[in-house]
Amino acid sequence: IMCEELLMKIDKNETKLKYINNFLQKQNSYISNNFMGLYKEIRVCKECQLKTYNFKSYFFITFDLAKMFCKNEDKNKKINLEECFAIQKKEEKINDIMCSNCYTFTSHSCFNFVYSSPLLLIINIQNDCENKVVLYLNEILDLNEHIEFQNLPTKFALKGIIKKKHEKYFSNINIWNNWFICENKNIEKINFKNTKETNENIIML
Repeated sequence: IMCEELLMKIDKNETKLKYINNFLQKQNSYISNNFMGLYKEIRVCKECQLKTYNFKSYFFITFDLAKMFCKNEDKNKKINLEECFAIQKKEEKINDIMCSNCYTFTSHSCFNFVYSSPLLLIINIQNDCENKVVLYLNEILDLNEHIEFQNLPTKFALKGIIKKKHEKYFSNINIWNNWFICENKNIEKINFKNTKETNENIIML
């Protein structure tokens, strides 16, 4: 006989609604309404094959390029931003998770998905890979294939890029379809380029 809490974890929609209702009761605000999206985690027990769901909120998405791409065969790898969303879905094996059906700690296969997107999307980029990973950007980011909930935006226009060169930070911003580079008090109009293969590191989008 399964308890009510376990039944809710098995039912994806019930789990999602419970999480959203609890969250909004405590943190309903302009920031949550515009910047919050949902991650969906699926866990599958290796012993009994029980599938459970878990939802959690995010206010920005972080991609660690070193963790995702820094392998010997990835040296000087050139990637598109959309590839990061695809790789995020891959299976991850985790040991010693309590299974509510087996009543013991077992190994699980875990899958993480971006379930829903916010109205305003922020992406944090970490690129500490010794082998240079070059990230290519497009002015339009189409996530239709990577987001399950289609009633919120899945296509985004790039409006700002924060970069770091050595120990200095600067930004590229889009104002009325014109791109500018802003560094300290210096502002200069530029042409958008989908990448600059220099010692500039993209920090945030």
